[in-house]
Amino acid sequence: MRKLTTIICLLFYTLSFPCFAQEASGEQIIIPMSRPGEPGVLNIDHIKGSINVTGYDGESVIVNASSGQRGNENPDQVQNDGLRRIVSNVIQLNAQEKDNELTVQTNSHRHTIDLDIRVPHYFSLRLKTYHNGEIHVKNVSGEMEITNINGDVVLEDVSGSAVVNTIDGHILVQFRDVTPDIPMAFTSIEGKIDITFPQSMNASVKMKSDNGEIFSDFDIEMEKREIQVDKSNQTGLYKVSLEDWVHGKINGGGPEILLKSLEGNIYIRKNK
Repeated sequence: MRKLTTIICLLFYTLSFPCFAQEASGEQIIIPMSRPGEPGVLNIDHIKGSINVTGYDGESVIVNASSGQRGNENPDQVQNDGLRRIVSNVIQLNAQEKDNELTVQTNSHRHTIDLDIRVPHYFSLRLKTYHNGEIHVKNVSGEMEITNINGDVVLEDVSGSAVVNTIDGHILVQFRDVTPDIPMAFTSIEGKIDITFPQSMNASVKMKSDNGEIFSDFDIEMEKREIQVDKSNQTGLYKVSLEDWVHGKINGGGPEILLKSLEGNIYIRKNK
C-alpha cells in the first residue's frame, strides 16, 4: 500500500495520456496504437536520465518511469536538522499518440528520471538525452536517430538504419540486418565506435579517428585519394594537404557509412 495516493491515469485512445506519480515508486502507462500491427515512431527528448527501449511481441507501448537518482545527486535528500522528508519530487509523465507516432515527455529538467519502454518490434526511434544517463535499445527494427550528449549509446540485436551521435560516450551497435540503400553515420568525440554489420552488407565507408586506430575483419577495398594542392597562394608557395579520411568499399560498395571519432578507436566487425 502506498503511503500517499497516486493520481490515477485515464487512458484515452489516440489522445493524450498524462500521468503524475510519486518519485519513490515510479509509474507505468500503457498506450495502444491507432493502427495496431503497423510500424510506429517513438520520439523522446530527455534532459536527465537513461532511456532503455526493448522490442517485444505486443501491439501497445509500455512506458515505465522511475527516479534515476544517482549516488552523488540531490544532497538535500539527507536528513535536515533531524527532520525526515515526507514527500519527494513528483514524476510527471506524459505520452501523446497520433497515427502510430508517440511522443513521451517528463519533467526530467528538474531531476533525473529513467525511462524503460517496451515497443512493438517494428518501431522507428528518435531518442535524445543530455545528462546523467545512457541510451540502450534492444531487438527493434526501424530507422533510428539517437543522440546522447554525456553517455554511451548501445544498440543490441537491431535491424534497419541508424544515425548515432555522442560527445562524451562510447557507441556500440550490433546489427542483425540493415536497410539497403540507406546511408548511416556514427560519431563520437570522447569515445570508441564499435559497429557489427551483417557479413553480406554492401557499403562504402568513410572513416576517421584523430587520436585512435581503425580495425576491421571485413575485406575492405581501400580507395586511393589524391593529394590536394592549393595554388591560390600569391606568395608562390603551394599549400599541400593530405586527405585525412579513410575511404573504402565493403562487398563492392553501396550507401555511405560515416564513422568519426576524435579520441577513440573505430571497430567494424562482421556479424558471425
